[in-house]
Amino acid sequence: MYNYIFWVIYNKNINNNKGEWLSRNNASGIVFFTIFIHIAFLISIIEKIINYKQNQIIKANTSLEVFIVIIFLLLTNLYYNKKRVLKIKSRYSNVEKKRFESAIVVSLIFIPLLSFIIILSN
Repeated sequence: MYNYIFWVIYNKNINNNKGEWLSRNNASGIVFFTIFIHIAFLISIIEKIINYKQNQIIKANTSLEVFIVIIFLLLTNLYYNKKRVLKIKSRYSNVEKKRFESAIVVSLIFIPLLSFIIILSN
């Protein structure tokens, strides 16, 4: 699923005459954001189910959270290196372009995001 999101964003950027480096970094950033939203959504569901409140250590230590986010963003960027981009291209090159592929990607990102916001507000 995340490779598909990467491929759709990467292809859109390449088709809009963006460079390969910029397209790869943009797509990997969006994949990171998607993974972050999905993990936050799952954590919020689990917290609601077991009625758990967040640990005060995590809330008080925001610099640690920022550091962890930057590390995972870097790891996501390193994961989608040139070799992996070539593998993803070869895998999805035969796939017929879907009419609503952008809508699929947007729904994979924003439906969990909206659900996460609704869960937090209750």
